[in-house]
Amino acid sequence: MKIIEYKEKYAALVAEMWNKSNSSWGDGQNLKTTEDVLSSESNSGNEKLYLAMEDNKVIGYCSFSEYKQDEGASYLPLLNVIPEYHGKKVGKELILKVIDDAIVSKWPRFDLYTWSGNIKAMPLYKKCGFFWERKNNTVHLMNFIPYVYQTEALEDYLKNIDWYKDSKRLINMDQDGEEVNEFEYYRYDFKNDKTKLSLEFERSGRGLRFIETDDYLIEMTVPNHALPYDKEYNVSFRILNKSGKELNIELQGKNNKNIISSFSEKHIVETELNLELPFFIEKTNKAVSYTH
Repeated sequence: MKIIEYKEKYAALVAEMWNKSNSSWGDGQNLKTTEDVLSSESNSGNEKLYLAMEDNKVIGYCSFSEYKQDEGASYLPLLNVIPEYHGKKVGKELILKVIDDAIVSKWPRFDLYTWSGNIKAMPLYKKCGFFWERKNNTVHLMNFIPYVYQTEALEDYLKNIDWYKDSKRLINMDQDGEEVNEFEYYRYDFKNDKTKLSLEFERSGRGLRFIETDDYLIEMTVPNHALPYDKEYNVSFRILNKSGKELNIELQGKNNKNIISSFSEKHIVETELNLELPFFIEKTNKAVSYTH
């Protein structure tokens, strides 16, 4: 098997793939033609489209796009593997390929939707770094691996980690998130014989709030999930130095929509430092989703 980028010359083979996959999509009567594929792909708006090929036939399909319904995210619009190749790791290789694109993109998050009848694919998605968001009406998954690789403080640790092979995350069929004080935290744990790295992301803000390495731990917490407007609050930082060497820390507040946060702090941490730093929530009449 090899993975290639889609070109128009493969349109007939893609149509054949979709026709072989009709039973998987519950659409046995709708046969696609070469012209259908040429038209749909020319108007798709995809950033990339990859095909899994074997013996001059298309056995898998995976697209990569910007997520237009939420800021700060790329998107996997469509993943398909023909039924006879289910369970042969074709889907895994396609997903890992588009995650490589997501990592070097301008977006820190990579999302996908699936349908409730496709829950059998959940272990694959989770192993590939996705978290199943707790929603009643949709099956929405978020992947923060691009955020991880776009975080400067993690660069040296990531040189010694294969995020897929070294993941120690528990894979199950449940919706993800540890609930703490009405927040939901998503956790990655990576470990090998060279290093270990643990990270937590917060669901509603889509931001990194916890880092633990062999050298240090940094944890950020906010007092409550729902905070009234026109008031000042404190964000708490806990910093542990585990290295035995001086740890230089700089904390820089950054305004985000109606959140005003202008603190600027530099500290040398010998063992442990706990800080309370201010932020202000301005009133707004617009619905706000936060990205940190």
